[in-house]
Amino acid sequence: LYVVLGGSQYEAIARQVAGSDRQRMIATAILLLVLAAFGAGAWLFSYLTRRLRLLTGEVSAFTASRFDAGSPVAAADRPRDEIDQLRNACHYMADTIQQQLSALQEDDRLRRELVTNVSHDLRTPLASMQGYIETLIIKDDALDAGTRKQYLEIARRHATHLNRLIQGLLELAILDSRSVTPEFEHFPLPELIHDVVQEFRLQATEANVTLEVDPPDESVSVYADISLIQRVLENLVGNALKYTPAGGKVSISVERSAAAVGVSVADTGPGIAEEALPHIFDRFYRADERQDRADSSMGLGLAITRRILELHSSKISVVSKARQGTRFHFDLPVAARAA
Repeated sequence: LYVVLGGSQYEAIARQVAGSDRQRMIATAILLLVLAAFGAGAWLFSYLTRRLRLLTGEVSAFTASRFDAGSPVAAADRPRDEIDQLRNACHYMADTIQQQLSALQEDDRLRRELVTNVSHDLRTPLASMQGYIETLIIKDDALDAGTRKQYLEIARRHATHLNRLIQGLLELAILDSRSVTPEFEHFPLPELIHDVVQEFRLQATEANVTLEVDPPDESVSVYADISLIQRVLENLVGNALKYTPAGGKVSISVERSAAAVGVSVADTGPGIAEEALPHIFDRFYRADERQDRADSSMGLGLAITRRILELHSSKISVVSKARQGTRFHFDLPVAARAA
């Protein structure tokens, strides 16, 4: 009786079976490693790109809202890497777009308002001129010399008003176009103030209004555009004289500090109503619509004044009390600081 415990053939088959099992195990292990690596890679990719997806969603929502201010792109509190920096850049871009859209909408509103106001301001004096001229033509023989002269004087006054209106509109349009670059230079401010006072001296005398300058330091110099600042002073002094009754006073004062030179123009007129103060720098705004349209201001002087001071990085303020007068104030950089 022979018992075969092993043999070359058996051992070969056993080796093949064992090798096949090992191959399956290795293949399975490799497959599991590949699946694990793919899962880990997908999770890692999702983790790394989640902020980019969030940013993409915010930008898409902002775009879908037609850049509405109610759907801004949020900024990262503490930028940690380039993605946070990109998010902050998108946030600032969204803010800039919203500001520019708001500015465009405001410009469009002002443009429509300007067209409406200009049409009204042009139509009124033109209609008056046309009426008086047609009367002169139709009733020329029936009018005496005094009446004829009166009608011509009224027509002339309306023509003067139209000329001032057109000049003011052109000046404001040039200033608003941002094509004006102030020509900054050092000049003594008291000399310019005295020149403006002399310009209005006759008008003040005829109106029986005292026009005075508080004696400033004659050595005060500022760094600004002298022609534009002269226009500011002319507008403020002219308005003050216009609304100051006989026996009143208009004064110009200068105060120097370490950083700037403050200029004030004050009057003893009737003052400005509290509800009108926020609007007096709006173009075509008149605090008192009861005035004669041909003699009243066009509501452009203070708008031009504010725009000129904005070009000098300065703001104008106003303080007014009923029956006590009005005071306008603005600052200019001192020459030494600007140099």
